[in-house]
Amino acid sequence: SKVRKLALDIVGNKTGYNAMRAICSWMDKNIHYSKYNGFLRSPNYVLECKHGNCCDQTRLLLQLLDSAGVGEFYDMYFVNLSCPSYGHVYGRVRSKKTGKWTNVDPASDAYGCYGYVCDSCSRTSPVDSKYPHMPF
Repeated sequence: SKVRKLALDIVGNKTGYNAMRAICSWMDKNIHYSKYNGFLRSPNYVLECKHGNCCDQTRLLLQLLDSAGVGEFYDMYFVNLSCPSYGHVYGRVRSKKTGKWTNVDPASDAYGCYGYVCDSCSRTSPVDSKYPHMPF
């Protein structure tokens, strides 16, 4: 319920694309990257401490999007990559209307999460898991 309330506070009366962009912007400003492996921290914990790794930030992002009703307009996915020196998890959304895919990678303090995925990972083959099913 904490995640749902926050999602609705962030988006106000926005829906679809505008709601998604508002949530991505909020994540960029308020949640920072921490390095650790796997899905370890709950979305509520990530909200409280204001940081998480790629897995936990992506889970929070997708839960915020889902809570704001973005799933009505977009299919949402976890993406699991095996990068050369590490693994990486980020999100992907697919417009139900146009079929267009967009990456949403909240685990960077240097770039905005909408439309971004880390460069070293973009050359590997992703494994998608449709939200809410986690990739591992």
